[in-house]
Amino acid sequence: MSAQSVPLIDVARPDATSADRFGRIVNVRSLANGSLLINDAGRRQLLLVDQALNNRRVVLDSSSAYMGYGPSEAALAPYTGDSLVLMNRYALSMIDARTGTIVRWTPARMVPMLTLNNGQTVGVDPDGNYVFRASVRPAPATASANGEPAKPAVPVGVDSGLVVRVNFATRAVTRVVKLFQQPSGKIFMNKAEDGRMVARTVVNVLPLADEFAVLSDGTVAVLRVSDYHVDFVNIDGKLESSPKLPFSFVSLTVNDRQILIDSARSAQAAADAAGISTMAREGAAVATGVAVAKATGLNGTKPGEGFKVDVQQTGAVAAGTVAANPGQAVQGTLPFAMRSSDIEYIPAERLPSRHPAFTGGRAMVVDLSDNLWIHTTAKDPSMQNGVMYDVVNRNGALSRRVRIPAGRTVAGFGANGVVYLRFQDDAGWGIERTTALPQPRNR
Repeated sequence: MSAQSVPLIDVARPDATSADRFGRIVNVRSLANGSLLINDAGRRQLLLVDQALNNRRVVLDSSSAYMGYGPSEAALAPYTGDSLVLMNRYALSMIDARTGTIVRWTPARMVPMLTLNNGQTVGVDPDGNYVFRASVRPAPATASANGEPAKPAVPVGVDSGLVVRVNFATRAVTRVVKLFQQPSGKIFMNKAEDGRMVARTVVNVLPLADEFAVLSDGTVAVLRVSDYHVDFVNIDGKLESSPKLPFSFVSLTVNDRQILIDSARSAQAAADAAGISTMAREGAAVATGVAVAKATGLNGTKPGEGFKVDVQQTGAVAAGTVAANPGQAVQGTLPFAMRSSDIEYIPAERLPSRHPAFTGGRAMVVDLSDNLWIHTTAKDPSMQNGVMYDVVNRNGALSRRVRIPAGRTVAGFGANGVVYLRFQDDAGWGIERTTALPQPRNR
């Protein structure tokens, strides 16, 4: 099917909008009684709202005590039967999908193989195996030619990853498929004249990464960024690949790529002026610094210790504390500084020569009929700043395109073509309900 013959659908006007605002909505799940579970990672809460998207009730709160959401973003996904699961590095919660109540809460220490990264996709197959991305860690640094310890280069993100099926009861792990992912940057550690370890960051403003999702029958769908096609890995391991999906790629000249770099540099400068390091605010430098200190034993640090983090930059000092692992004490001082002047960018000549069809970070979600909704980078001139989703069916064919108003992205689905959209305004994040069932019109 050519791009010109793909049916185009506009979502209907919303028939319900939440009056309340939330911290940061990751995704939502509709329940059998018409209510909606909202995964709010910003405030670290799991919330329940009624059919009108109001009268919210806290199901799991941000407390780190018993029956809490936990200190990091959790993944909300369907489980077997009439159940849902909410899981992160802190705990695994089983939820009754008919009522939205917690039926079992298990701390992470009772689930030894629960090693999720923040914000990653999680699925469950019909046999109750958990499907998620396991990081492929870089090789450890080796000694330099003069015998001194090598300066480690730690990716912010990793070069690749594996999707695995894990049975927490038997601890059996099955490799499913490998993912491609370029790191968003690398941090190089260097010793300054005063003995401190200084982090020099090299940022990739256009990293490319595959996306994956788990279908109801346990099939893993992998969206390949290299040529925009879908690989389906069945539960028995058989691989089926779709043709390349039709897409009008936009070429990027060297000048276009330089504009992207300049925009990122300007954003960093604006953050510096406000006294906030962009990297520090998002936690990348802090998390990487802890990883480096743990791995290398810099300035006497030991594996498993926590650190007080002092992130420095021109004109301001931002301080905070993190734990190397959840639940551990925070002690000592992290032996390096992060200065904005140490941030560099991969040259324009080394960036991709065309804009990818999608960008990483939840670009693909699955509806109730196992269709893949792909948040593309396509722009529709008739709809200023609108969002375009490609909808791919189980056979790997592009069945339709759906246009969504500007500032909205898909958060989840309901029965009878219902689509829940999340948006952000000055008051916070909101949710609205619409449908994608109007009569399609050909492009």
